[in-house]
Amino acid sequence: MRDAWEGVKWVPAHQYHITLAFLGDREDDLIEQASAEFGPVLKDFYSFDLAFAGEDRFGSACSPRLLFLKVGRGKERLQEMLESLQPALEKHSMWEERTYRPHLTLGRPRRRGVRGPGNGSLLPPGMKSATVGSFRVADV
Repeated sequence: MRDAWEGVKWVPAHQYHITLAFLGDREDDLIEQASAEFGPVLKDFYSFDLAFAGEDRFGSACSPRLLFLKVGRGKERLQEMLESLQPALEKHSMWEERTYRPHLTLGRPRRRGVRGPGNGSLLPPGMKSATVGSFRVADV
């Protein structure tokens, strides 16, 4: 996929993560206060299996805002985790009512010069999605 796109800032593997709730630009102390409440809520969530279900994007095929891997197996568990955080997020005015689409961000196209395969797909013609497989989520 990287070879098929120009003008994309790719996320280094050591920064991969799945976001439960995007906190945006907030004061550090507000994020720390809210985060202190997350641990006790999430401690009851035990490890679970997670698998990716192909590539996708936010935005149009010719001008995507984000390139990512969709979460397949495990997305219901992530949704439950997010819902358990809702009271703490609401308390700190951080809750946003939106459809949750769990994903692993691969890259962010730069404003100018982004160019993909040009066939309406994220992959070049003839290339098939790679199977990433599944893994056990142990740390939240």
